[in-house]
Amino acid sequence: MTGISTLTSKGQATIPVTLREFLGVQPGDKLHFEADYQQNVVKIIKATGKSWVEELAGSLKSDQPYEPIETVRLKAGRLLAKKYGLSK
Repeated sequence: MTGISTLTSKGQATIPVTLREFLGVQPGDKLHFEADYQQNVVKIIKATGKSWVEELAGSLKSDQPYEPIETVRLKAGRLLAKKYGLSK
């Protein structure tokens, strides 16, 4: 299946209707672009709504208890402030 589209000055291109139907995408859907530099090819995949980081969440095991990201950021900020003499 192929299609042709013209790139706009903003770097936008319209995905031909046959390819949109094949991908099952509609306005507002997210697309994931993956480049194969050796083959000079770009693969377009309908995104699941989650980032690849979210997709991998929980796949690594740890003996550390779960902490919300806000807590981790606060701890990291305190450690950096201490390291650079910005805290008492």
